Amino acid sequence: MKRELGTGRCGLACCLCSENDHCAGCRSDDCPDREWCFNRKCSIEKGIDHCYECNEECREGMLSKIKPLGFTIYAARYGEKELLDRLEENEKAGIVYHRDGINGDYDDFDDVEDLIDFIRTGKRNGRMEIKPLETEKEIKEKAYVHWKTWHDTYTGHLNQDYLDRLTLERCEDLAARWTKGMLVAKIDDKVVGFIGAGEPYDESSDTAEIFALYVLPEFQRMGIGTRLMDYGLERLKKYPSIGLWVLHDNQKAIDFYDRYGFEDMKEDRYDPAIDAKEIRMIYHRNR
Repeated sequence: MKRELGTGRCGLACCLCSENDHCAGCRSDDCPDREWCFNRKCSIEKGIDHCYECNEECREGMLSKIKPLGFTIYAARYGEKELLDRLEENEKAGIVYHRDGINGDYDDFDDVEDLIDFIRTGKRNGRMEIKPLETEKEIKEKAYVHWKTWHDTYTGHLNQDYLDRLTLERCEDLAARWTKGMLVAKIDDKVVGFIGAGEPYDESSDTAEIFALYVLPEFQRMGIGTRLMDYGLERLKKYPSIGLWVLHDNQKAIDFYDRYGFEDMKEDRYDPAIDAKEIRMIYHRNR
């Protein structure tokens, strides 16, 4: 991987291109496609280096194709450095950018979100859908995610009496009664994670709340939590900030929220129900 070549204006990975042994990349004056490339001309006119820097929703030129569109959206969401990091890790894992000519493992996708998941995880998953919690089947499966993740994550960290009372039946009752603001992630029609995104606790506040985010252990580190958070924040887009409470010693979750852009507010509270301390983190949209 020639990381120094980075990505092209349209998002494609010049750093991994099979032609980079004789091509200096999209942003060089030697690009063989410089005369006809719509995205090159458009970005130059706008004074930007990449399509992902543009605020317009565009499907022109190379962005009419799934691969460059997926790479551009990924860079816009997570940054070019994160995109290059993932491409480098994927290459080490045996994922090939160009296998035959200019086609490779990133080309066989019909849905841009499937490609984005593949970039992030290096794994081909079943089709993922994120939707409101609605059906009886979804409620039961969401309850299982709640029960399983709490017992796997919090045993040894929370009051064991509370966990003993948190039975699957109790989680099913909670899931049935608490559907407002709940979104579920489904793979192959099975709920594997959920997020609760709600209005501010205090009507006078302009800080909305993420009150739950859980993914089954076997589906973690596949980008599902990030996708759920993307959808949760989109649902709360009218609010300038979004807050959450996280267990003070759940470093894995704290690191995830930190990477996403949540800030540790150096504020804590004690929850007697679970006999544990939580810390406050807030995401500010315009920082």
